[in-house]
Amino acid sequence: MRFGKVLCITNMKRKIFFLFAVILGSLIGGGIVWVDSYSENDILTDQQKFLESILANSEIVISKENYSCEGNSVKKVGAVIASLLESNRSSKRNSLSYGCYQSVCTMSVSNCKPWQTNECGSRYLKFNIDEEGNINASTFSCFDIP
Repeated sequence: MRFGKVLCITNMKRKIFFLFAVILGSLIGGGIVWVDSYSENDILTDQQKFLESILANSEIVISKENYSCEGNSVKKVGAVIASLLESNRSSKRNSLSYGCYQSVCTMSVSNCKPWQTNECGSRYLKFNIDEEGNINASTFSCFDIP
């Protein structure tokens, strides 16, 4: 009978140790992910120039054929940027992104949460740049993706 009691206590200690290890691992892993999600990305030196060049074009009116965004009566680049910034401000985590790939640049904000499968969307401001990095003002477009 004594051997059975010792075996039962040993199994109980193993289960408690295993449970403690799983909880501790979950807390450490969750903490690392949480800290990483708020850490700063490497700041590139040309980002300020990029944003300044977009804002310098804020009075440009986007043509009707290039404007597919909902809710804005003023179809200027500055109004689209304002809507992107306001949408970005409405959530606790920043979802604004911008950058260029080859000669196409975009500035966008996403309203999609990881757990949503529908009823979310994104707004994009898209434009082209030339070889010198100057914005082609006639290529500004705004579109929403439902």
